[in-house]
Amino acid sequence: MKFRPYDTTQALLFPPVLEDFISPQHLVRALNTIVEQLDLTTLYRSYSEEGQPAYHPKMLLKLLLYGYATGTRSSRKIAQKLESDICFMYLAALQRPDFRTISDFRMNKRTYLQEYFTQILSLCQHMGMVSLGHIAIDGTKLHASAARHRTKDKEWVITVEQKIREEVQSVLDSAQQVDTEEDKQYGSNVRGDELPEELQHKQQFLEKLQQAKKIMETQHTERVNLTDPDARLMRTPDGGTGVCYNSQLAVDADHQMIIACDVTS
Repeated sequence: MKFRPYDTTQALLFPPVLEDFISPQHLVRALNTIVEQLDLTTLYRSYSEEGQPAYHPKMLLKLLLYGYATGTRSSRKIAQKLESDICFMYLAALQRPDFRTISDFRMNKRTYLQEYFTQILSLCQHMGMVSLGHIAIDGTKLHASAARHRTKDKEWVITVEQKIREEVQSVLDSAQQVDTEEDKQYGSNVRGDELPEELQHKQQFLEKLQQAKKIMETQHTERVNLTDPDARLMRTPDGGTGVCYNSQLAVDADHQMIIACDVTS
């Protein structure tokens, strides 16, 4: 056989274990373990016993922390990652809270997040995990004395902790601003990357593709818009291009009367 078997619809005999897809040295494993060791009692107490069960705050905390550590601060982007990134899927145990749930958790539990993030970053720093998020590094010559290098005074610890708290504050502010701007752009209940409704089902999507292919073959065009196959890519008055129709009018010069109109591709 020339090629290995390939079938995206192939069913698995045994359910996969997410951990098997992640390298033992991957950052996400360390962050998961660190959060598991935190005492989140005060965060748990902030939830009410009434109403529907909420997504586990430990899971949401992990998603936000890993998102910040890897440069993903937008709640919408994190929600997208839950569908495409195995590390985010692993932290969420395949659960998929929507972007509004993630955004509301960050906004409503901000006081708790600031404290937990500070603890986590301090732990990571003392453990030598230099790959956590954005870290500014300054260099100098050091004597080869392990004891002296590892010994820090109280003032140093307080200074470093304050810097970490300021960084956490900055990250939370930045993330909240991103969510606010995306709410204005997409709407408060829309993520922004959804397929058009008519393309969300496989059969309808295939029908659209077949229709587009037929139009390209019959009209001898190299491009076709799946949402509106009759439209064409045209140059616009501002010098750019857009998917358009060409609206044309014929006007009588003497009386300024519209005598004909048409819209073409």
